[in-house]
Amino acid sequence: ALPPLDEASGEDAEPAELPEMPLAEAARPGEPARIALITERPLFRESRRPPEPEPEPESESEPEPEEELEPDPPDPLKATLEAVMGGADRRWIILRLDDSERRERLRVGDTIEDWTLDHIGTDSVRFTHGEATQALRLRDYP
Repeated sequence: ALPPLDEASGEDAEPAELPEMPLAEAARPGEPARIALITERPLFRESRRPPEPEPEPESESEPEPEEELEPDPPDPLKATLEAVMGGADRRWIILRLDDSERRERLRVGDTIEDWTLDHIGTDSVRFTHGEATQALRLRDYP
């Protein structure tokens, strides 16, 4: 206990000497059993019980298959078939791209703008792009 203030002089009385505490005792952490008890009974939960552990997902069940989205259809090939040339065993076409004056000479299996020339007929051609197909007919000039 602290001694009372000297009211007559208005000055503080000499502070009382506090007993010395050994440093090892002052800095000693809590005992492991007491710390475990604190974690088992959380202070800020009304029930003072630890939260229930969340159940682990069952690894035996198969994951749900993801829905396969159909890919967007490719942009159509913007071109004009200008000529079909060659004989029965060797054919090629002349194709003009609509966005330029550029002309391309193509054979079956050639690719242009991700479209592959699949078939050459006498007056038409067929291009493929994955599952999509596009046909172009030879233009009739007046």
